[in-house]
Amino acid sequence: MHYNKIIITFVEKYAAMVKMNPFITSGYRSEKYFCDRIEETRFLTKQITNGNNVALISPRRLGKTGLIDHCFHQPEVKNNYYTFLIDIYATKNLQEFVFEFGKSILQGLKPQGKKIWETFLSTLSSFVPE
Repeated sequence: MHYNKIIITFVEKYAAMVKMNPFITSGYRSEKYFCDRIEETRFLTKQITNGNNVALISPRRLGKTGLIDHCFHQPEVKNNYYTFLIDIYATKNLQEFVFEFGKSILQGLKPQGKKIWETFLSTLSSFVPE
C-alpha cells in the first residue's frame, strides 16, 4: 500500500514537470493553426486554380505537405476541386504506387457520396481498352 502512494506521488510530480509542446508538428488541423506562409499559399493556390503544374522542392520536414494541405483547404480550391494527398514515398514499384493512388482516391471520394463515386467509376471504365 505504501509503494502505491509513492508511485502515484512520483507520477503526479512528473506529470506536472512535463511541458506539452503547443505547436502542431504533424498533420493539418485548420487555418487557425497554420502559421505564416501567406505569400506561398497565395502563389500555390493561384497555380492550382489556373491549372499550372508546380514542383515543390526542399529538404524533408520543412512543411511542403502541410503547405499543400493548407492550399487544398482554401475556399477557391476546396469548393471547386476534389483534392487528394497521396504518400508515395514508401512505394517500391508500380503496383504499390497504383494501390496507394487508388486508396487515396477512394478515401477522398467516399465522404462525397454515391453520385461522385459512380462518376469516378464511369470515368475509370472509359480508360479500359475495348
